[in-house]
Formats: sequence, structure tokens, C-alpha cells
Amino acid sequence: THFSVLIDTVINSILAIFNSVLKSTPRFTANQGSITENQALKNLQGRVRMVLSYFFAQLCLWTAGRPGWLLVLGSKNSNERSIGHFAKYDCSSGDVNPIGGLSRINLHLFLSYCAQTFNLMTVRRICDTTPNSELVPLSHGETKESEMGMSFEDLTTYSKLRMEQHCGPFSMFCKLLSQWSTRHKPNEVAEKVKFFFRTISSHRHKFSATSMACCIEQENTDDIRPVLGCPQWTWQFNYIDEKVKKLVL
Repeated sequence: THFSVLIDTVINSILAIFNSVLKSTPRFTANQGSITENQALKNLQGRVRMVLSYFFAQLCLWTAGRPGWLLVLGSKNSNERSIGHFAKYDCSSGDVNPIGGLSRINLHLFLSYCAQTFNLMTVRRICDTTPNSELVPLSHGETKESEMGMSFEDLTTYSKLRMEQHCGPFSMFCKLLSQWSTRHKPNEVAEKVKFFFRTISSHRHKFSATSMACCIEQENTDDIRPVLGCPQWTWQFNYIDEKVKKLVL
């Protein structure tokens, strides 16, 4: 059974409460708002979705005169989970996350296979759609990759090196130097690796709010590393900079 639920009324009510207290109304960046306002509005919509999902899950069977309740499924792939590209208590929160152990690329391959093999046109349309969190006005042109600051292809590469080969910043940089020798200069590889590890450290705390994932691939994001980390990675980043200088000279 599928329900299409509009959340505009709830969002507008919360914004009205906020305005009544602080006499301000946040705006999206597409409407000349700041980055802070934009992020707050995105998180608000995401968290309202989560609250409503749990509420419906608890009461849908009750309305049909049936006992029990339903499970809420999370919907973040392993790539987005690995760098914390999600809001706390949004689609990252559920009773279990069926796709939490799949990279975006492999998930897309799986869906494409199902669409073609079983002639599922709705799934085909999903595969052909540009990934979007759908939390900002569509006119803004924001995509998942532009939000993350990296492509899913690059993110899959980082995740495999980190989770399967246990690479830290410096060892990942050294491996990507040869792997990307025809694509990027040493300083470009360095900046990409630094950005990836800064992102991980800055959002690592979100893992305390993620739901359990079905572990399918080797780059399992449900590891036991510290929840808090230093985004500067001073020792490792210094070694990367020293190697870049030697390669440039």
C-alpha cells in the first residue's frame, strides 16, 4: 500500500512557531537565504518525514483493524553513510536500512538489472533520475554530488581504499597518485583526499543516529572507529604536503 503524504502544512506550522518566537523566517539559498538558513530548512523537512514515517508505521495496521505495527526502513547507501551525508533523524533513521551496505554505483546496477529483467518501468524511471535529496526548490539545480562536493565514482574509490584496504589519508594519497596519474596532478589528488577525510571527521558524530544496515559489501560502514575525530588530520596531511612538494620539484 502506497500513501502520498504532503508535509507542507506541518512545515509551515513549525515555521510559524519559529517566527512567533524569534520574529524571523528562514529562506532557502535559492530565495536569497544564507547557507545556515538553507541547511536548517532541509533538516526540518527531513526530520518531519522521519516523525511522520514512525507515526504512520505504528498506526497503519490499527486503522485496518489489524494487530501489531510496521518497521520503518532507512534509505542511505554506504557511500553517503561513509561521509555522513545525511541529516540526523531523517532517512538515515529507521529500524533497519536495507541498502546501507550497498554503494550507490552497485545499487544503481542492481536496480537497472531488475528494471530490465522484470520490465519494471517505475524502477527504470528511478534509475534515469539525477540523484537529489528533494529538500530544496528544484529550480536551485542542487544534486547529491554537488551537495557532497565529490562524485559518487570518486566516493566509491575512497570508500574501497578506506574500508577494504584500511587506508588513512597518507596511504590513500599514495595509492591514488598512481591510480589517478593521468587524471589529476599531485596537488589535486592531495586536496581531494584531504576533503574526503575532513568530511568524514566533521560528520562522524552522526553515526550515533544511524540505523543498522544489512552488510552486503566489504566496505562496511558500521565500523567501530571513534565517533569524534579531528578534521585537521595534522600529521597525515603534513606528510601529504611534503610528498607533493617533492613531486612538484
